Amino acid sequence: MTTARLYTLVQIAKQRSGGYYFVHLINSDGTLKKRRRSLIVQFPSHLGSLPIGSLWKVRGQQSVSQFMVNSFLVYEDVLSATHAAMVQPAKHTLSRWISLNVDGVGEVIANRLIRNRSLEKWVRNADIDALCSVPGMNTKLAKRLIEQWPEEGLYETMDWLDALNLSPSLGFKLVNLFEDKTVDRLTDNPFLLLGLGITYKRVLEVIDQLKLNLSEELLAAGAAMHVAIKRSNSTGSTVITDSELREGVSKLSDTIGATDPGKSAVKQGLLVRVEGGYQVWGAALMEAAVTQKLVECLNRSPGAGALLASWECKISEPVLQQALSEYEKTLPFTLSDEQRQAVLGAVSAPVVGISGGAGTGKTTILRAIIGVYNSLSEGLVCLPVALSGRAAQRMAESIGMPAQTIAKLISDHIGEGKPRFPEHVLIIIDEASMVDLLSMHQLVGLLPEATRFLFLGDSAQLPPVGSGLIFHALYDSPVPFFDLSQVKRQSEQSPIHQFATAVREGEVIIPEMASQALAESPECSIISPPSLDLLTRFWRDAEAEGDRIILSPRRSGDWGVTRLNGHFQEVAGYSREDLYYLDPTKGWIPWITRHNQRIKLGDPILVTENIYGDELDVRNGDLGTVTEVFPAISPEGWYGKAVINGQTKGISQDLLEVLDLGYAITIHKSQGSQWHTVFSLVHRDAKHMLDRSLVYTAATRPTDRLVLVADTLCLEWAIKAGNSANRRRVDIRNKLAGLLTTDSINVSQDNCG
Repeated sequence: MTTARLYTLVQIAKQRSGGYYFVHLINSDGTLKKRRRSLIVQFPSHLGSLPIGSLWKVRGQQSVSQFMVNSFLVYEDVLSATHAAMVQPAKHTLSRWISLNVDGVGEVIANRLIRNRSLEKWVRNADIDALCSVPGMNTKLAKRLIEQWPEEGLYETMDWLDALNLSPSLGFKLVNLFEDKTVDRLTDNPFLLLGLGITYKRVLEVIDQLKLNLSEELLAAGAAMHVAIKRSNSTGSTVITDSELREGVSKLSDTIGATDPGKSAVKQGLLVRVEGGYQVWGAALMEAAVTQKLVECLNRSPGAGALLASWECKISEPVLQQALSEYEKTLPFTLSDEQRQAVLGAVSAPVVGISGGAGTGKTTILRAIIGVYNSLSEGLVCLPVALSGRAAQRMAESIGMPAQTIAKLISDHIGEGKPRFPEHVLIIIDEASMVDLLSMHQLVGLLPEATRFLFLGDSAQLPPVGSGLIFHALYDSPVPFFDLSQVKRQSEQSPIHQFATAVREGEVIIPEMASQALAESPECSIISPPSLDLLTRFWRDAEAEGDRIILSPRRSGDWGVTRLNGHFQEVAGYSREDLYYLDPTKGWIPWITRHNQRIKLGDPILVTENIYGDELDVRNGDLGTVTEVFPAISPEGWYGKAVINGQTKGISQDLLEVLDLGYAITIHKSQGSQWHTVFSLVHRDAKHMLDRSLVYTAATRPTDRLVLVADTLCLEWAIKAGNSANRRRVDIRNKLAGLLTTDSINVSQDNCG
């Protein structure tokens, strides 16, 4: 091992796990330095995630790592940086800024530009010839770059952040928000950092570092913002009441509590006053944007916004009735009056919600709605979406047309070179109860004027994992909403369905006790008190019946997902081959998941993040099985293979880093999915999390068998606790009511002018 005596100038090329980055060495003239061996740098952990393309001076211990790849011995130089500093603190921000703000300049060209130390000089002197010397640049792009070049405040901001030891990734966001006044704004009110994910404790440290003498009012305002953010993260509410705010602030400091925290936070621009309490600005603005889009769609005149929307002018009740009657002739059954009204309402109004429990025919109604739309409209593009990958897959299978996740739809239409949305679209959101405020806000910001919405879901299911509430909030608002209550399928009158329906209505029914064998137990049964031995026996037996899953309310604890995954992996056979990967310093070693567990051949796996790409396209919540593990990395860069959602995929480094064991998953992760056999945990260890919606959501996941592993008193308590969605405070319903009345909603009619 050697110690680098001089700083080494590097540019980050690719991120690896564990804080390691593959880098390029840079010459003094900005060109790449040729090397015999690759260089890997481990940056200090406090720097956080570093953007690709950023330039750094690094210094530290350097060693040589060796490992085998396809029978070849490969060497890499690894530098553990004890000190790292940006060449210009703004360089990494500048690369991202250029690629996002200068049309025609993407990440590749932006990275080439920032490698030149004379770049700023060229821009300041408007030296177009010099800029055009960079591959990919031309006169037009050079002029755009000169016109859009950021002010000096960008560099001042990055120096300021660097001196405070704050993550450099903040710079881009701060400059976008406050431009060249960033340092002044943050010095006057450092609590603005709370809105960018900096902890309250860290902000107080910054105040101490800068030796700021802040007023009692500002300290109270900052504490109020911290309490509001913390409560939103823990409960999903976007509104905090005055009493909750006062109580939370008083716990931080008796002195701070003496000042009215809500009024102080509003005065300092940290919180917004709304009906029933306060909101942080981010949530308030996102709710306002979502509300505004829905109101605009509801108030849009038939045929307005797109030439292809002219069909709306010809729609009347007789026309709708006729179209639905024609569609019904293709069905082997007759729709109920309740279902017919939902179909007619969904086509006549531009924004509609439909809620119903299992067996009420939501899928049948959705097919009918699409069928009627197809017969009446010309040029309307139908875009079925869901929040999770498995929900989108099930939706596609049930309606016979492609469906995708909301995140994928957004990804396909945002960014340089991406196509715009068609001018006239119908957005169908299935499992809409899962959709959080951030996802909805990102979606509506991209949609055209002539957009129609159909929200389809079950208001009794869990609220979103993220903060906010959309589907539940539309209920009892001026938005047309249809409740389905009639069970249409005789098969849904099974004991499982009867139990789920009772839970949905708040009725406590304790299923029959399970026997000592799964096959001898009722199709809806309970293991009480919870027994891991009996659950293990049943889990083994369930393999012969079909697919199976274990659902738990929480990840930690004796009955949490992590321990259950470890236990059932051992039950499946711990001697199975491990999935290995290529570590930059240790070589070919077993992969360890973020929950400190190995992945073995034959293990069920869960995808925990979205990955979009031509070669790899997976979604958060996708499930699969490891089918092959390789003795060495393959020529394609794979460590093995897995079947995910019925498709075989190579396990690349990118996929490997988002995999977890999938013997057991949280109930939240199960939404939108179904299995033959479901084992659902309802345990006192998770009592603070339990409510009716958790029990109901788990009970609606099986198609053939439900086994509750529960304390009966805990199960009864959870059912009586009601739905946590009803306790989540948001302001969307109030915002809608303030902008919209039932009479103002435009329905399609035969009177377009």
